[in-house]
Amino acid sequence: ATSTSGGNVDWVKALGAEVVDEGTDENGELNYLTIMIKAETWKGTDKDLRLLRSLPSLRALSVFGTVFNESELLTLSELKELTALNLYATKLSNAGLTKLQAEMPYTRIDRRNGGMLGVSGDQIGGNGCMVNTVQPDSAAAAACIKPEDIILSIDGKEVDSFSE
Repeated sequence: ATSTSGGNVDWVKALGAEVVDEGTDENGELNYLTIMIKAETWKGTDKDLRLLRSLPSLRALSVFGTVFNESELLTLSELKELTALNLYATKLSNAGLTKLQAEMPYTRIDRRNGGMLGVSGDQIGGNGCMVNTVQPDSAAAAACIKPEDIILSIDGKEVDSFSE
């Protein structure tokens, strides 16, 4: 079992979340953790989201298509070490997002309530974006988009940022 003094990640895996990255310090103690929760594999409840507070090493959390009660999503603001929070198709309201942003000023929060293409990436230079990840069985995968692809335009319109 991978554990820290503040918590254990075995329950996260048992609930269907995926540990996508983790690192240890020179003593073998877990010092960072990245977790992904997807609707198709998550077996937990709204209340189980609160259990993430027992993971002080949690640095990044991505939630895909899992609709949680908004009050439970707002408990994520208690994760003070979180540097990245991706909330895709979670139905978090604009007011909820504003509250999270105010309570988590040092966390990069990306919230998208629309359709999921299954791709993430970053802007490169002045024009275009580089694909970082492609979710298996997603629209992006079906379109043969691969990591490290460069997207310059969509439907003839230049792309300046990945959010476009």
